[in-house]
Amino acid sequence: MSATTIHSTDTTTKARFLAPGTHQRADAKGKGKGQGALPAKGMTKTSKGRATEPAASVEDEAFAAGDLVLIPLSRLVPSAFNVRKSGGEDVGELAALIKAQGLLQNLVVHPDETKRGKATGDYGVAAGGRRLRALGLLAKAGDIALDKDILCRLITRDAAIAASMAENSGRAAMSVADTVTAFAEMIAAGAGVEDVAVCFGITPLTVQRRLKLAKVSPLLFELFRQDKINLDQLMALAITDDHAAQERVWNSTPSYNRNPSGLRRLLLGREIGAATDPLAKFVGIPAYEAAGGVVVRDLFEDAGGGYITDAELLQRLAVEQLTERAHAFKGEGWAWTEARTSFDHSERQGFGVATMKQRAPTPEQQAARDVLLAAKEEANKGLEDLYDAEDSDDDPGFDSTKASALEAEVEAIDAKLEKLRHELSEWSADILAFAGVVVALDRNGEVIVHRGMVKPEDRKQAAKAAAAAAGAPGANGATGDTGEGAEPQASANPESLVRKLTSHKTKALQVLMSDNTHVALAALAHTLVQQLVIGYAGGRHRTVSALNLRANDCDSALKGVADDIEASRAWGELASRLDNWRERLPGDSDRLLPWLIGQPLDTLLELLALCSALSVSAMSGREADTTGDALADAVGLDMADWWTPTAGSYLAQVPKARIVEAVTEAVSVEKAAPLAKLKKGEAVAAAEALLQGTRWLPSPLRARGPATA
Repeated sequence: MSATTIHSTDTTTKARFLAPGTHQRADAKGKGKGQGALPAKGMTKTSKGRATEPAASVEDEAFAAGDLVLIPLSRLVPSAFNVRKSGGEDVGELAALIKAQGLLQNLVVHPDETKRGKATGDYGVAAGGRRLRALGLLAKAGDIALDKDILCRLITRDAAIAASMAENSGRAAMSVADTVTAFAEMIAAGAGVEDVAVCFGITPLTVQRRLKLAKVSPLLFELFRQDKINLDQLMALAITDDHAAQERVWNSTPSYNRNPSGLRRLLLGREIGAATDPLAKFVGIPAYEAAGGVVVRDLFEDAGGGYITDAELLQRLAVEQLTERAHAFKGEGWAWTEARTSFDHSERQGFGVATMKQRAPTPEQQAARDVLLAAKEEANKGLEDLYDAEDSDDDPGFDSTKASALEAEVEAIDAKLEKLRHELSEWSADILAFAGVVVALDRNGEVIVHRGMVKPEDRKQAAKAAAAAAGAPGANGATGDTGEGAEPQASANPESLVRKLTSHKTKALQVLMSDNTHVALAALAHTLVQQLVIGYAGGRHRTVSALNLRANDCDSALKGVADDIEASRAWGELASRLDNWRERLPGDSDRLLPWLIGQPLDTLLELLALCSALSVSAMSGREADTTGDALADAVGLDMADWWTPTAGSYLAQVPKARIVEAVTEAVSVEKAAPLAKLKKGEAVAAAEALLQGTRWLPSPLRARGPATA
């Protein structure tokens, strides 16, 4: 057979041979065109283009292993020899790519047989299963015909597994940097954004976002390609097209301060509010102007308003002042000090927190503590009696003055107990030898001091010191944890209500986490790393995490404390997602692991995010408990999107004084005042109507921002 001859047979039932070195391209309707285009059905085309006699059918012609053949799509079937046992992932994007550019990579097929070894006339696809399903999707949509010829390489059944393994091994996903460069080159060559989007089967917005990254300084983009700048940082730098400004900001900012929000602030100095920005409030406008900084004001600005124009100067002044304050802590014996303009949850995750030793109290201190605890118990009992009396039918009127006095008494007692606990806590010499202090600003521009911080390279030493501290009498947990000897802060709401409210917070957090694979996997890693890598779980240090890694969800516990949880929007959304996954997963437990192994990474990440989210529990009876707050911040949880104050959810379960406070905060003093004169039931109904649409939240559901040590 000539090496340049193409044989053609009936395309509805036969395969055709395409000799090595011959190129063919078909349009979406299956018609051949271009070099080596196929002749009409039943005809053969020679290298000179002359029509000859019809070729022999596939049954009469022996194709050799390794030959390229053209096989109708209708004759291609999935192969049991394909090592990728996937089937649930979406191939819509791949179908769009094939529709736009054609099938750029041939399939690898073998003759199909029945269980008894009889040829079926079809061909099993050992390599290219996703491409086959994408072609099927196009055929179903009417974009290609079922008799379209598909370029395939024919192999023997014996070689099928090896060929499938060879194609699927050693592949590397295209990096974001490569994608950005490719998009930019296509645009430079004259393609439009819409053209690129259609070509790659993605949205124009995705293309525009990638093209924006291509405008970053070439020097910084090369650092991104080398993984020395992450994607979030690169997106922050892309907020301006000024390469010199990008490079100046990057090079002048310490590595630990290169968070995306900080980089954006430095590049967009014109948008820094002189009266509202944390750095501006800390440095002070007089100090900024004395250093040569300019504040842009207009006639309509209030006193102290305006905008900072030199973000880099403001940053430098803030770092200088913070560094001076941080250096002062050297006198306490710390191994190091560090100044930061911000130190939020994501930044603190890179540090450990050393264990603080708590010495035993003196007899006088213990006696004082006992007196305070007894007084607190008595005050709390008085409060509960007042609340119980208000809920009774013969309520003569709630004594709000007495309630306020008792609440103030509890708060004062808590402050004294906390002061006593602080007096008994101390840092050991072993801790001071490697731990340090981070001095940073909070969102209000106030200085926050974080003592006992442990850098990653010192974690092994910290674990040893934690174990030693745990063996000492009265050793406490890690700084930032209340520990066994600490007293909980006073709560403005009954414990049962706080648990009910935080149950709703838990369910909403689970929904948002299941949407955010990055945060969900980070939370999963956070818990595993603490337990298995860092070794902080030793001694009496308690690993703090919102995840329960015993593969238990908390639905039963949530229903036990919140009788309305199943009617919530979050519960419904999560239940729908679970139903969808249960339909996709194999019903046979023996098939589950092989099925999972065969899934693409995106599918596994989506499933792991859901599992990670289902194990989250932010439920607590204490308002001061910050478990889950870091995750809530990371996924942008706003409980006003998921919870509404109604009689059943909140109002009927709190004193009338709290109802009045809620309406005062959310609406006005004028609207709230008449409620105090109504009976409890009437006040609840009126408040429910007034609070609708206000997005008011009780304290346990409000975002508290980054915690401080």
